[in-house]
Amino acid sequence: MTTTITATMTATMTATMVSVKLLWRHCRSGEVNILAASLVLAVAVVTAIVVFADRMDRSLVRQSNSYLAADRVIEGRYVIPREWREQSRDFALRQSHTAQFSSMVFAGTEERQEMQLASVKAVGDGYPLRGNLEVSTTAFALGDEVSVTRDIPARGEVWVDSRLLSLMNLQLGDTLDLGNQQFTISKVVLREPDSTTGFAVLGPRILMNLSDLAATGVVLPGSRITYRWLLAGEEAALKAFEAFIEPRLGEHHRLIRLQDAQQTIGSALDRGTRFLLLAGMIGVLLAGVALSIAAQQFARRHIDQVALMKSLGASATQVRRIYLVQLLVLGLVASAVGIIVGEGLQRLITASIAGLFNIDLLTAAPVIYGVGLATGLLCLIFFVLPPLWHLPTVAPLKIIRRELRVAHVSQWLKGLLGGMAVLLIIWLYSNSIPLTLSVAAGLTMIILLGGLLAWLLLQLGQQLGARAGSLWRLAVSNLRRYQSQSIVQIMVFACALMLLMVLFSVRTHLIDEWRLQLPEQAPNHFVLNIAPYEKLAIEDLLSARQLDLSPMYPMVLGRLTHKNDDEYDDTDRNLSNVLRREINLSWARELAADNKIVQGQWWDQW
Repeated sequence: MTTTITATMTATMTATMVSVKLLWRHCRSGEVNILAASLVLAVAVVTAIVVFADRMDRSLVRQSNSYLAADRVIEGRYVIPREWREQSRDFALRQSHTAQFSSMVFAGTEERQEMQLASVKAVGDGYPLRGNLEVSTTAFALGDEVSVTRDIPARGEVWVDSRLLSLMNLQLGDTLDLGNQQFTISKVVLREPDSTTGFAVLGPRILMNLSDLAATGVVLPGSRITYRWLLAGEEAALKAFEAFIEPRLGEHHRLIRLQDAQQTIGSALDRGTRFLLLAGMIGVLLAGVALSIAAQQFARRHIDQVALMKSLGASATQVRRIYLVQLLVLGLVASAVGIIVGEGLQRLITASIAGLFNIDLLTAAPVIYGVGLATGLLCLIFFVLPPLWHLPTVAPLKIIRRELRVAHVSQWLKGLLGGMAVLLIIWLYSNSIPLTLSVAAGLTMIILLGGLLAWLLLQLGQQLGARAGSLWRLAVSNLRRYQSQSIVQIMVFACALMLLMVLFSVRTHLIDEWRLQLPEQAPNHFVLNIAPYEKLAIEDLLSARQLDLSPMYPMVLGRLTHKNDDEYDDTDRNLSNVLRREINLSWARELAADNKIVQGQWWDQW
């Protein structure tokens, strides 16, 4: 038994060494170089995409709590009820509170007074519960001038955005007026963990102590203000708190979890990853075409070599083992090089967009690099192995009888296997059945149309070539000699062009969709918080400067509860975010000139 095992191991090692030597000798031929280069291209493209996406996803999950400044947040337009806060102490959670609103601030003397609309955030003790608050004593500070603090502004003090200092010609130590109170500027706030953008953030940030909010007198009934209750603690305690608070939230408050905070960024990352993956499939598809063509040329060159090996006593199993080992070694080496190239590409991508993301990217999981290796192996199995599959069946008599035909895998089966490889890669890496099915439907349609068009072109080329010169007749006859191969290649390139056109169409659609959100002659500026007694004066002021004005509309916070006599239920609220929160409502007595009623009637006619 021991002798048999030793002999088997010796034979295997001998076959492996012979295979490696033959592969090294074959590297001098152009086919092997094309095979290696194509594998490197396919692996590098996929590795760069999946590694970059994994780094973004891991970093987003790790740092998502900093987008909330907490683990859970209760948000609403009304103050958090006292009984909630008292009962929440039983869950052993760390807590803090914030209130965010927009308001005018003033500075300077009566002779020269500066004013600015600012976004004010009043924060309580313990803020932030997660993430870091970065401040400085220098505007627009960088590097060592930036410090991380666990404190909040003292009573009577504010920390301001660097932009506010330049906009209002202020310095640290100066004072500014917010409502009925005067505050001293003590620090510059550079970064908040839960900084937001949107309608509520209409100007540079001012950070103040929550205890000073009531004295300012700026928060009145109907004010646009957002209260946030920040909570942090162990996951088990947070789950118990969720079970306690969710039945009590009602219509005016909502619970925000980590996944809600990263939903927008996560969905954008998911769409971007799929877009990049679709782009990468072009590289994989073109690399697959090159692999298939090079493998066919490689197989033709080695028919005589296999016949000679079999005439010297080599069995079909030994021949198959030799070429499989060659493919495996070539795939491993090319995949390793492709992974290194892909790692370099994703580092270049990361460096080029580093300034667009306020996030420190983590390293990718080691297992994610196996995706690149899997890509190389899949390309070998579906693109390279089919053209070489017939080599072990070559008869030894092929050396002296050149007319003997060699069985081979049909071009149609090779094309089908290649298409399956592309779809399998898309499904494995995107984990999206709808995306895979849509690509499959598109590829099927293009293959059918491309095959029909290629066949018609070959038929037309035969008729035209007969009337043309000898050079054209020779070219057309060569194409017809390998008609199946020519049609398959045309269909493959048609699929690559389809993917390229889809990418261009998606890119153009995204840009057009963004542009359509801004109608023609959209306003450049908006004026908000105009008191009724100021309306005429502001209209006269703007008209005197010959500015085009739209009508002024009153605004009030409200919530949609009914449509005519139909009350919205939980199903409706789950489908529309507008129904789950207070919104800004306006009204008018008369229909605007640029409005048109397409159905129903104006309410004055009821």
